[in-house]
Amino acid sequence: GVKTLLTVNTIVKESEWADFQEDFDRMAACGITGVIVQDMGVAEYIHSHYPTIELHASTQMSIHTLEGARFLEKLGFTRVVLARELTLEEVRTIRQGTNIELEVFIHGAMCYSVSGQCLLSSLIGGRSGNRGMCAQPCRLPYQLEGGRTGFLMNMKDMCTLEILQDLIALGVNSFKIEGRLKSPEYVYGVTRSYRLAMDGRLSEADLQLEVRNLKQLFNRGGFSKGGWILSTLGIESGSPKHQGLKVGTVTAIQGGRIRIQSQEILHPKDVLEIRTTKQPYPSYQLQSRNLEGDHECWITAEVPVRKGMEVYRLRDEELMESYRNPEAPVIAAEGRFTLFPGVPARLSVKTERGAAEVEGAVPEPATGTGLTEETIRKAMMKTGGTVFSFTHLDIAMAEGLFLPVSALNALRRDALDQLAKCLSAAPLHEKQVVEERKDRPEETVDPSRFEAVVSTAEQWKALANVPGVKVFFRTERFSLEELQAMMEEAIERGIACGLALPYYQPGAVSDSIVKLVKTLGCQEVLVRNPGQIEALQEIEGLQTHLDLTIPVCNQTSASFWKTQADTITLSCELTHQEMKQLPGTGRAVMVYGKIPAMISKQCMKREGDRCLHGKQPSLTRIQDRMQVAWDLEMHCPSCYTVLYTGHPVWMADRSKVLKELPAEALRLYFLDETGEQTRFVMQQYQQALQGLPVQEPGFATERGHFFQPCL
Repeated sequence: GVKTLLTVNTIVKESEWADFQEDFDRMAACGITGVIVQDMGVAEYIHSHYPTIELHASTQMSIHTLEGARFLEKLGFTRVVLARELTLEEVRTIRQGTNIELEVFIHGAMCYSVSGQCLLSSLIGGRSGNRGMCAQPCRLPYQLEGGRTGFLMNMKDMCTLEILQDLIALGVNSFKIEGRLKSPEYVYGVTRSYRLAMDGRLSEADLQLEVRNLKQLFNRGGFSKGGWILSTLGIESGSPKHQGLKVGTVTAIQGGRIRIQSQEILHPKDVLEIRTTKQPYPSYQLQSRNLEGDHECWITAEVPVRKGMEVYRLRDEELMESYRNPEAPVIAAEGRFTLFPGVPARLSVKTERGAAEVEGAVPEPATGTGLTEETIRKAMMKTGGTVFSFTHLDIAMAEGLFLPVSALNALRRDALDQLAKCLSAAPLHEKQVVEERKDRPEETVDPSRFEAVVSTAEQWKALANVPGVKVFFRTERFSLEELQAMMEEAIERGIACGLALPYYQPGAVSDSIVKLVKTLGCQEVLVRNPGQIEALQEIEGLQTHLDLTIPVCNQTSASFWKTQADTITLSCELTHQEMKQLPGTGRAVMVYGKIPAMISKQCMKREGDRCLHGKQPSLTRIQDRMQVAWDLEMHCPSCYTVLYTGHPVWMADRSKVLKELPAEALRLYFLDETGEQTRFVMQQYQQALQGLPVQEPGFATERGHFFQPCL
């Protein structure tokens, strides 16, 4: 009776598409209820070929607005797993405005980035978070320019046990616990705690004990309540590892032996950690010989330890043991046993969801005392080792008959086996043959124009006299008056222009974006999430262009998105050879600029109690442990940040690659470039397509994934 969901929430490349289809066709026959997806190509295939399988939108789709949820509801999705950054009010607004099922996270690991909007692991080591291979570089140390050093992006785990009833009141349909790469004990212990709380079976004292147990299972310097309550957003800058719970102190050191006094009962196999002056802290697994009573132990010193140092328990063996062998679930069953001369013994069993009946041996006349009802009932009630338990067993029998107990046991086993098969029967999902979308021309299209996304007025001035360039003005980097003036100038000069919308769009600003587009009379927009597509559909004649934040890696995805937008942007996680596998019209490729490696609702300035309360976005830098710099753009009005690569992608010196790209538009992204740098970059790319010599830039650059595939 348990629903099974299959996660296919990774991006599929075109070269993998045949394998995906083959694998999924096999999985569809296994009885899955639904599929959790990120890639709209995957969603399109499943929805068109297996309409009886539910589609659940992964949190990797970054759905954080009512419009985003409505967009998916119209496409036939059954459920959407909302972004982890949302507040109670934001989820309440979505719940009241749509009928699609909502699923939210309630416990476990938190990403610093909005899920699905992080390329950090991909760009650093070639392991893509969009493909389930994240190496978690956000858990490493960084240094903020002119500020702190530490694990600045190391989010504490979410724990909502204390506000669970508030979440239930929202009317969401499903709660999600993050248990990836965790132990079975962790998964069971966390799920158990929330099940008890959901059922209202915890007193206030019990609730606090469960929270303590959850911390003992795993915590990074305590818990936060995620985005549910903004004041609880937490960064643990000291260490990304499990930190356990404080249980005592070092009370004596004698001859290389350390004495520890604990306020908690200690057990063999517990793991203790002594908080010395520097990391890594020494840890010890206790053995029986180490213990002196319940609250005291002696261990051998391996590093300098002083009296008074705090001791934390990383592993409570008794707690783990209690979670190791939980009671198996029991399904209530009713049975009827019949035994009459000349016919096989019969046992029928049934539950609320199914029934089975089996026949056994034909009874013989008894030579002595025949079978009694007590003997039969005792044999039938031995359901241990199965998930069934008889709540009622009716026995109808004639006297003076005999069957060996082994035959009775075999009859019971056969009946319960058949009942289990009945209840476990997989629903049939038959594959349907449908006509796929047409968007697969055989030949690529030579690039015919450039597009430039600008962040400053100086960059616009550098491009104002460049022919054949479409310009997108970033709405968050300019005032309304500036946007009006630049767009009017562009129209006067005959330059195609449009607006580049925000990377993260809180629900409260959706209406303002629509109003802005209408006020400016804008004809083209660069959209960054599905919610923006939905919100802007009311504006007739508006051309929409998908940006990098909606990744396209296969032809089915490309064909789908071309039904929703005028152009699409091929994923910057593809090599140029992989891009060539996606020919078609209306394609754009990023060929210059700093890649948005992470879009986050967190802010390093705010977390350091230095909130800027700015009215305009501002830039700073961070440096990783390899002394590589990254640009950090803080969008204070909407309270989110974008982390960019420290150096822009440069491909002007690869004119052959540029000409072979299956794109009608080559897009250049300008972030902090001066007017002179902007003009230089534009000139070099134009010369590259004209076959003219290209100069090297006077600043550091990189290649992105053009020549280096990601896993």
